[in-house]
Amino acid sequence: MAINYRVIQKGKPGDPDAEKLYYAIPVKSGDITFEQIVKRVMLRSTAHKSDVLAVLTSFFEVVREELDAGRGTQAADLFKMRVSFSSKGKKNKKDVSAKDIVKRRIVFKLGKEFREMLDELKFVRID
Repeated sequence: MAINYRVIQKGKPGDPDAEKLYYAIPVKSGDITFEQIVKRVMLRSTAHKSDVLAVLTSFFEVVREELDAGRGTQAADLFKMRVSFSSKGKKNKKDVSAKDIVKRRIVFKLGKEFREMLDELKFVRID
């Protein structure tokens, strides 16, 4: 399979006089729903739809619980996830509190399997 891309021209944000260059951007070929994923897993295994649904739902619930508890999670060689955030700076250490925490996010780090998949991607230009 291949990833489609198209070419666009764009300038440097905030600098209207900057030279406009051409860039490749990905073109998404669609989406897959959770229900469709469940069905495809079911077809590749001996598990029934309800079993696959239960396992996948439980997996994501456990990941959420672990992230909520401040622990990182790892899914084999696929990916790692952890919670991170930024905070406002203060002059004194004692002045920093939970109220200063902003921009909460989940950091997603690719594992070996996904890195290898990315290295092997093929690309097709569409115009």
